[in-house]
Amino acid sequence: MSVPVHQVGAIGTVFVFTVRNQSGDVVDLSTATTLYAKFRAGPKATTKTFGGTLLTDGTDGKFYYATAAVSDLDVAHDCWQRQGDIVVPGLYSGRTEVRTFPVKPNL
Repeated sequence: MSVPVHQVGAIGTVFVFTVRNQSGDVVDLSTATTLYAKFRAGPKATTKTFGGTLLTDGTDGKFYYATAAVSDLDVAHDCWQRQGDIVVPGLYSGRTEVRTFPVKPNL
């Protein structure tokens, strides 16, 4: 499976996060109080945190973040990282696995 390539400064790029518990089961996010999408340009960069939005009604365990400003993906780097940070009161509090993706420079 190929990894999508993203460009520096892209607005409207959608990142989907799927939340699973330790057993690998999807977590129902319909009552989540915290849905954050965290990004950084490599392991030593500063982490950027953005509010996430449920993709559907939340029962599928998915939420997303769509880049909204040129500064969201502001550095060309082959190892950008992303991770979801979630709280569902009384059910789940934790993070998704870290995913890596490239952000390429523009002309």
